[in-house]
Amino acid sequence: SNRGDAHASWDGQLLSVAWLAIHLARYLLWRAWQFGMTEATLDIARVLLAEVQPPIGLLEVHDLDAADGGRPEGAHAASLLQFEFGSRVQIAPPRNRGLAAASSRAVAVEVPEETCDLVLFSEAAPQFSIDRVRPRLGEYVVVVWMSGFCVHEQGDKASPTCHFLNTMWEKTVLMRRGYCTPEVCMSRVPTELLLDPNVLGLPTLYNG
Repeated sequence: SNRGDAHASWDGQLLSVAWLAIHLARYLLWRAWQFGMTEATLDIARVLLAEVQPPIGLLEVHDLDAADGGRPEGAHAASLLQFEFGSRVQIAPPRNRGLAAASSRAVAVEVPEETCDLVLFSEAAPQFSIDRVRPRLGEYVVVVWMSGFCVHEQGDKASPTCHFLNTMWEKTVLMRRGYCTPEVCMSRVPTELLLDPNVLGLPTLYNG
């Protein structure tokens, strides 16, 4: 039944979040980036801020605005995080400043250019790319992909968003060095090996 499927999906998500917290505890992480937010990824954000030990000092949330591909519930979820965790949650300004910003109680601030240790992305951030984060990564980075919707997607072909995200994981070093549950994948990789498969460099375009 649909209710049974919903319960199974929720149970799988809870197990995935618990698994993620255990594995992240192996690393010293200070600053995390989350791209997009839904009710599902809100739970993971709470785990990052409340349960991972030693605690993550700062969660920087990007791509909440509709012009950046954000979901309607994302801004509200981010405002809940700010209420619960205060200054440990920072909301990055919209990338597309010329377009109307999403209505939200979440307070956007100009965030400093500090090194990021962990990156979380999902189908809630269709404009995510590795090239966006590379300039602010240290020697290593932990990448987490929340993939519940794409894992359970129906049909013979993946939707454009899921195809984009699947490529991000499967066609990079993330898959070869990563681990997955049915809902979440995680990988810790050297930054120098992390290349964006959805972006063609200029030499490739001109020499192809």
